[in-house]
Amino acid sequence: MRECISIHGVWMYPPEATFGLVNLARAGLLRLDQFEVTTFDLDHVNDAVAHAAANGGPFKMTVLKPN
Repeated sequence: MRECISIHGVWMYPPEATFGLVNLARAGLLRLDQFEVTTFDLDHVNDAVAHAAANGGPFKMTVLKPN
């Protein structure tokens, strides 16, 4: 929790799936160079949503990062 904001729930995968993905990446079994990542800070969240809608597809990610 940060600044009285909390997120609860699971979207697509159980929480332990994150550990499996990290372990695969550490072992060199998950190629990360194939991903196209575009980042936006929280002040540009609307731009991020528009970008994600216009640029969706396999291996394309739009990411919000804290300021």
